[in-house]
Amino acid sequence: MGPKILITGSTGFIGRVVSRVLADRGYSIRLLLRPSDRRSRLPVPRVEAVVASFQDEGGIRAAVAGVDSIIHLASAEGEHRRRDLFAVDVEGTRSLLTQARASGVRRILYLSHLGADRSSAFPFLQAKGIAEHAVIESGIPYLILRSSLVYGAGDSFTNAVAFFARLLPAAYFIPEMDTHMQPLWVEDLAACMEYCLAENRYFGEILSIGGPEHLSFEQVVEVVLDAIRTPRMIVRVWPPLARFSLGVMDWILPHSPFTPFWMDYLAVPSTCEANSLSRLFGVKPASIREPLGYLRRNRGIRRLLQYVWRGNEVMQDF
Repeated sequence: MGPKILITGSTGFIGRVVSRVLADRGYSIRLLLRPSDRRSRLPVPRVEAVVASFQDEGGIRAAVAGVDSIIHLASAEGEHRRRDLFAVDVEGTRSLLTQARASGVRRILYLSHLGADRSSAFPFLQAKGIAEHAVIESGIPYLILRSSLVYGAGDSFTNAVAFFARLLPAAYFIPEMDTHMQPLWVEDLAACMEYCLAENRYFGEILSIGGPEHLSFEQVVEVVLDAIRTPRMIVRVWPPLARFSLGVMDWILPHSPFTPFWMDYLAVPSTCEANSLSRLFGVKPASIREPLGYLRRNRGIRRLLQYVWRGNEVMQDF
């Protein structure tokens, strides 16, 4: 086994794939798990894990002890409240960096998002921008990957679109926004991260990455509808009304598939060079139409209701 890598957010959608890919490549990994009343299903068997919140100074110190590198994926973008977002993405990152610097961690890879900006009017992008600044100022050699929308089995984006398509009988409502995104398959993202670690490339840089296609949200919805063979009429609605509707849904439901932060994804363009993965990492990225077989499983309204009641643990069953 080589130097140890700590992965935060390891039981999330992206973290599970990254943990599996690195374990399969023979890396020695340690997972940082947040405390929970529910038992987390680990992404890989027989792996070292530390259970601690970012507010637990001693727990974070133990998590980074003896670690060579950190892959920081933890985020509260799927939570309901702005204070959760800033507690995890901003204060949590600062806490992790403080302990990592004291422990002599050699490098950190942070997953951010295209459009991240400390002065952004959108909470999700603002939190990412502040966290990026903390990483840069930490003194630890860093690599920041700003990605577009990441999708794959277990995500909360394409699965949520499919859930509501099966729920709504004839029409599918989307905000009237013409911003574009560049969907990136999670397996391709994990391959890029592994490349950076193995080759020790691009540390000290901020890289923008995305899939091979620039698509509007409407086009992404149409691809998902086609993948699940559920044709619907697309109806565009006024963006403030869409944001209000998401807020109401988030307030009413225990776990809404569409939190208000969803609109942050669509508020600004989330694109970069279409050949970014092949140019930087030698990875031929998948078209969004290729890996969507996971959406064809017969989940339907029953799975949606389970998600609304139980939250992200249902998504991890995909």
